[in-house]
Amino acid sequence: MRTIENEVNYFALQGELFVALKNAAKDYIKKMKKVSIIKLKRMLRTDIKTVKSVLEQLERETYIKCTGRFRKTYILIEKTFQPTTQESKNPTYDSVLAEVKEYIKTSDTISASRVQARWSIGYPTAHKIMETLLKEGLVKSTKEGTYTVLRESGVTEPQKHQAEQPKLEQSTIDEKLIKKIKTYLKTADYISVSRIQAKFSIGYPKALKIMNLLIEEGLVKKDNNGYTIIR
Repeated sequence: MRTIENEVNYFALQGELFVALKNAAKDYIKKMKKVSIIKLKRMLRTDIKTVKSVLEQLERETYIKCTGRFRKTYILIEKTFQPTTQESKNPTYDSVLAEVKEYIKTSDTISASRVQARWSIGYPTAHKIMETLLKEGLVKSTKEGTYTVLRESGVTEPQKHQAEQPKLEQSTIDEKLIKKIKTYLKTADYISVSRIQAKFSIGYPKALKIMNLLIEEGLVKKDNNGYTIIR
Protein backbone atom coordinates (compact mmCIF):
# COMPACT_ATOMS: atom_id res chain seq x y z
CA MET A 1 0.00 0.00 0.00
CA ARG A 2 1.45 3.38 -1.04
CA THR A 3 1.61 6.00 1.68
CA ILE A 4 3.10 9.48 1.87
CA GLU A 5 5.77 8.21 4.27
CA ASN A 6 6.77 5.41 1.88
CA GLU A 7 7.09 7.87 -0.99
CA VAL A 8 9.16 10.26 1.10
CA ASN A 9 11.43 7.39 2.18
CA TYR A 10 11.80 6.15 -1.40
CA PHE A 11 12.81 9.50 -2.87
CA ALA A 12 15.16 10.22 0.04
CA LEU A 13 16.93 6.89 -0.54
CA GLN A 14 17.10 7.55 -4.27
CA GLY A 15 18.65 10.96 -3.62
CA GLU A 16 21.29 9.52 -1.29
CA LEU A 17 22.12 6.79 -3.81
CA PHE A 18 22.56 9.36 -6.59
CA VAL A 19 24.89 11.45 -4.42
CA ALA A 20 26.95 8.34 -3.59
CA LEU A 21 27.20 7.40 -7.29
CA LYS A 22 28.16 10.96 -8.22
CA ASN A 23 30.92 11.08 -5.61
CA ALA A 24 32.25 7.70 -6.74
CA ALA A 25 32.26 8.92 -10.34
CA LYS A 26 34.14 12.09 -9.36
CA ASP A 27 36.84 10.07 -7.59
CA TYR A 28 37.19 7.73 -10.58
CA ILE A 29 37.36 10.56 -13.15
CA LYS A 30 39.84 12.48 -11.00
CA LYS A 31 42.11 9.43 -11.05
CA MET A 32 41.66 8.48 -14.72
CA LYS A 33 41.36 12.06 -16.09
CA LYS A 34 38.81 10.87 -18.66
CA VAL A 35 36.02 8.31 -18.94
CA SER A 36 33.39 6.96 -21.33
CA ILE A 37 29.78 6.13 -20.52
CA ILE A 38 30.44 2.38 -20.88
CA LYS A 39 33.50 2.42 -18.60
CA LEU A 40 31.68 4.44 -15.96
CA LYS A 41 28.68 2.08 -16.16
CA ARG A 42 30.98 -0.88 -15.44
CA MET A 43 32.63 0.92 -12.57
CA LEU A 44 29.39 2.12 -10.92
CA ARG A 45 27.53 -1.11 -11.75
CA THR A 46 24.30 0.70 -12.56
CA ASP A 47 22.11 1.39 -15.60
CA ILE A 48 22.93 3.66 -18.54
CA LYS A 49 20.20 6.16 -17.68
CA THR A 50 21.63 6.73 -14.19
CA VAL A 51 25.18 7.01 -15.57
CA LYS A 52 24.05 9.68 -18.06
CA SER A 53 22.28 11.58 -15.27
CA VAL A 54 25.45 11.50 -13.16
CA LEU A 55 27.57 12.77 -16.07
CA GLU A 56 25.05 15.52 -16.88
CA GLN A 57 25.14 16.67 -13.25
CA LEU A 58 28.95 16.73 -13.25
CA GLU A 59 28.86 18.77 -16.47
CA ARG A 60 26.54 21.28 -14.82
CA GLU A 61 28.99 21.50 -11.93
CA THR A 62 31.78 22.17 -14.50
CA TYR A 63 33.68 19.18 -13.16
CA ILE A 64 33.93 17.52 -16.60
CA LYS A 65 33.36 18.38 -20.25
CA CYS A 66 32.24 16.21 -23.14
CA THR A 67 34.40 15.57 -26.23
CA GLY A 68 33.62 13.59 -29.39
CA ARG A 69 30.47 13.53 -31.49
CA PHE A 70 29.55 9.85 -31.59
CA ARG A 71 31.55 7.92 -29.00
CA LYS A 72 31.38 10.54 -26.27
CA THR A 73 34.25 10.85 -23.84
CA TYR A 74 34.19 12.99 -20.72
CA ILE A 75 37.39 14.57 -19.49
CA LEU A 76 38.25 16.17 -16.18
CA ILE A 77 38.35 19.96 -16.13
CA GLU A 78 41.62 20.83 -14.48
CA LYS A 79 41.16 23.72 -12.07
CA THR A 80 44.34 25.58 -11.29
CA PHE A 81 44.80 27.52 -8.10
CA GLN A 82 46.97 30.61 -7.68
CA PRO A 83 48.16 30.54 -4.08
CA THR A 84 48.83 33.97 -2.58
CA THR A 85 51.32 34.72 0.15
CA GLN A 86 48.59 33.83 2.66
CA GLU A 87 47.77 30.47 1.06
CA SER A 88 49.83 27.30 0.88
CA LYS A 89 50.09 24.78 -1.93
CA ASN A 90 47.09 22.89 -0.55
CA PRO A 91 44.21 25.40 -0.24
CA THR A 92 41.66 22.73 0.67
CA TYR A 93 43.68 21.47 3.62
CA ASP A 94 44.58 24.95 4.93
CA SER A 95 41.10 26.45 4.55
CA VAL A 96 39.37 23.49 6.19
CA LEU A 97 41.98 23.37 8.98
CA ALA A 98 41.28 27.03 9.77
CA GLU A 99 37.53 26.39 9.83
CA VAL A 100 37.94 23.31 12.05
CA LYS A 101 39.99 25.37 14.53
CA GLU A 102 37.13 27.87 14.70
CA TYR A 103 34.59 25.06 15.03
CA ILE A 104 36.28 23.40 18.01
CA LYS A 105 36.12 26.67 19.94
CA THR A 106 32.43 25.89 20.50
CA SER A 107 32.59 22.09 20.55
CA ASP A 108 33.83 19.67 23.20
CA THR A 109 34.61 16.75 20.86
CA ILE A 110 35.72 16.24 17.27
CA SER A 111 36.60 13.29 15.03
CA ALA A 112 38.05 12.66 11.58
CA SER A 113 34.72 11.26 10.36
CA ARG A 114 32.87 14.38 11.56
CA VAL A 115 35.39 16.63 9.79
CA GLN A 116 35.05 14.50 6.64
CA ALA A 117 31.24 14.70 6.65
CA ARG A 118 30.87 18.32 7.75
CA TRP A 119 33.35 19.74 5.20
CA SER A 120 32.81 17.15 2.43
CA ILE A 121 36.47 16.19 2.10
CA GLY A 122 38.32 12.87 1.77
CA TYR A 123 39.17 10.83 4.87
CA PRO A 124 42.98 11.14 4.35
CA THR A 125 42.69 14.96 4.48
CA ALA A 126 40.38 14.80 7.50
CA HIS A 127 42.81 12.45 9.28
CA LYS A 128 45.73 14.77 8.47
CA ILE A 129 43.82 17.69 9.98
CA MET A 130 43.20 15.71 13.17
CA GLU A 131 46.91 14.84 13.35
CA THR A 132 47.76 18.54 13.05
CA LEU A 133 45.33 19.46 15.85
CA LEU A 134 46.86 16.70 17.99
CA LYS A 135 50.43 17.94 17.38
CA GLU A 136 49.42 21.52 18.18
CA GLY A 137 47.94 20.39 21.49
CA LEU A 138 44.42 21.50 20.63
CA VAL A 139 42.88 18.03 21.09
CA LYS A 140 43.65 14.70 22.73
CA SER A 141 42.62 11.25 21.51
CA THR A 142 40.18 8.98 23.37
CA LYS A 143 39.58 5.24 23.40
CA GLU A 144 36.35 5.70 21.44
CA GLY A 145 38.25 6.97 18.40
CA THR A 146 37.17 10.58 18.89
CA TYR A 147 39.15 13.56 20.15
CA THR A 148 38.46 15.74 23.16
CA VAL A 149 39.01 19.47 22.67
CA LEU A 150 41.52 20.92 25.14
CA ARG A 151 40.95 24.32 26.75
CA GLU A 152 43.72 26.53 28.04
CA SER A 153 41.71 28.46 30.60
CA GLY A 154 38.17 27.53 31.46
CA VAL A 155 35.14 28.07 29.29
CA THR A 156 35.14 30.75 26.60
CA GLU A 157 32.19 33.02 25.82
CA PRO A 158 31.29 31.06 22.63
CA GLN A 159 31.21 27.89 24.74
CA LYS A 160 28.85 29.50 27.21
CA HIS A 161 26.57 30.60 24.41
CA GLN A 162 26.50 27.12 22.87
CA ALA A 163 25.96 25.45 26.24
CA GLU A 164 23.06 27.72 27.11
CA GLN A 165 21.37 27.76 23.71
CA PRO A 166 20.55 24.03 23.40
CA LYS A 167 19.12 24.06 26.93
CA LEU A 168 16.86 26.92 25.93
CA GLU A 169 15.75 25.07 22.80
CA GLN A 170 15.23 21.78 24.60
CA SER A 171 13.13 23.44 27.28
CA THR A 172 10.42 24.04 24.68
CA ILE A 173 10.58 20.49 23.32
CA ASP A 174 9.82 17.21 25.06
CA GLU A 175 13.21 15.92 26.28
CA LYS A 176 12.02 12.30 26.10
CA LEU A 177 11.11 12.80 22.45
CA ILE A 178 14.54 14.26 21.67
CA LYS A 179 16.20 11.31 23.41
CA LYS A 180 14.13 8.86 21.32
CA ILE A 181 15.11 10.63 18.10
CA LYS A 182 18.80 10.65 19.05
CA THR A 183 18.59 6.91 19.75
CA TYR A 184 16.85 6.41 16.41
CA LEU A 185 19.69 8.26 14.62
CA LYS A 186 22.19 5.62 15.73
CA THR A 187 20.61 2.96 13.51
CA ALA A 188 18.87 5.05 10.84
CA ASP A 189 20.15 5.09 7.25
CA TYR A 190 19.02 8.67 6.64
CA ILE A 191 17.01 11.42 8.29
CA SER A 192 14.71 14.22 7.15
CA VAL A 193 12.16 16.58 8.67
CA SER A 194 9.34 14.63 7.02
CA ARG A 195 10.63 11.36 8.41
CA ILE A 196 10.82 12.75 11.96
CA GLN A 197 7.30 14.10 11.53
CA ALA A 198 5.91 10.76 10.30
CA LYS A 199 7.96 8.46 12.54
CA PHE A 200 7.17 10.24 15.79
CA SER A 201 3.69 11.58 14.87
CA ILE A 202 4.42 15.27 15.44
CA GLY A 203 3.74 18.46 13.48
CA TYR A 204 6.09 19.76 10.81
CA PRO A 205 7.14 22.94 12.71
CA LYS A 206 8.12 20.86 15.74
CA ALA A 207 9.98 18.34 13.54
CA LEU A 208 11.87 21.19 11.86
CA LYS A 209 12.80 22.67 15.24
CA ILE A 210 14.16 19.31 16.38
CA MET A 211 16.15 18.95 13.13
CA ASN A 212 17.76 22.36 13.70
CA LEU A 213 18.66 21.26 17.23
CA LEU A 214 20.30 18.08 15.89
CA ILE A 215 22.32 20.20 13.44
CA GLU A 216 23.47 22.54 16.23
CA GLU A 217 24.66 19.57 18.27
CA GLY A 218 26.67 18.22 15.33
CA LEU A 219 24.59 15.05 14.95
CA VAL A 220 23.22 15.96 11.52
CA LYS A 221 24.66 17.95 8.62
CA LYS A 222 22.56 19.88 6.11
CA ASP A 223 23.74 20.16 2.50
CA ASN A 224 22.29 20.78 -0.97
CA ASN A 225 21.01 17.20 -1.14
CA GLY A 226 19.20 17.12 2.21
CA TYR A 227 20.43 15.93 5.60
CA THR A 228 23.30 13.58 6.46
CA ILE A 229 23.69 11.73 9.77
CA ILE A 230 27.16 12.33 11.23
CA ARG A 231 28.58 9.17 12.75
